[in-house]
Amino acid sequence: QTPTENQVFEPLSYKEMAMREDLRVDLRSGPEMESLRRSQNEIASDGLTETTDLNNGPTMIDAGFMGTVKSWRFHPSLLAIVKATFNPRDDSLFKGNFGRWNFGGAGPDGSPQPFRLGQVGSVLSCPGSGDQAIHADTPHLFEHTDCLPCHYLNVFTPGYVVRNELNNNCYQHEFDDSGIWTGNSTMGGTAFVHGSHKLSVTAQLLSDDDPDTDARQLLQLRTIRPSLDAGDVLFFDCRTIHYGLANTSQGDKSGNNVNAGRRPMLYLNVSSSWFHDPKNWDDRERIFD
Repeated sequence: QTPTENQVFEPLSYKEMAMREDLRVDLRSGPEMESLRRSQNEIASDGLTETTDLNNGPTMIDAGFMGTVKSWRFHPSLLAIVKATFNPRDDSLFKGNFGRWNFGGAGPDGSPQPFRLGQVGSVLSCPGSGDQAIHADTPHLFEHTDCLPCHYLNVFTPGYVVRNELNNNCYQHEFDDSGIWTGNSTMGGTAFVHGSHKLSVTAQLLSDDDPDTDARQLLQLRTIRPSLDAGDVLFFDCRTIHYGLANTSQGDKSGNNVNAGRRPMLYLNVSSSWFHDPKNWDDRERIFD
């Protein structure tokens, strides 16, 4: 259906998947994703205090839960980084947080507070998908100060391996003469604007009041494009301005490998216990029901 003038169609969003832009889709459910979640969650279920509906929606993680190296979602290093990010502490002040006695709390002991750990999802970019529009995944809670501590972050890890194979037309100029990956990828990745989790930086770079050449040049200079390989993990504050890069790979035009050139990126949404993101994981209509 072609939109008429003044009509805007929102991308379709279902429980199993949500459209982002042309040739880019967010896979949230389905047989393979649910199998991946069950395997990740069963490994860690013994150490969790809340295991009701473990395979649907976020899981509340308490300070004492250390995780397991057998699971990416519950990996101890991942959990430690999240706890440190969500709980900046001044040793001269934390004992004054007397309200932590409420609701059966342990009092102002300075321990990390609980957080919500989302389910594993995947954004899939197919050959021919273009650059995303520049955006942030969540707004700032308040606008009276430049930047409060992080309350919502995303965790990315590649769901693919870039291989140097003969007769593989999916990749172009990605390996040097020794067969070492250069970090470049025609399948793209994600670009981030350094420092844009701060209101002042984004206001300077993206203000509608006076878009000038200097601001555009500064935006380009602040934009970084991390090169991620299998096993790498990237954390970013959801207030950070970013966008998915184009997938200019050729795929497999012979039709022998329909997955050639597709770029799956596994992700976790992680937030403070009191924050709820209705956009990503609320129940939605199923495609196949």
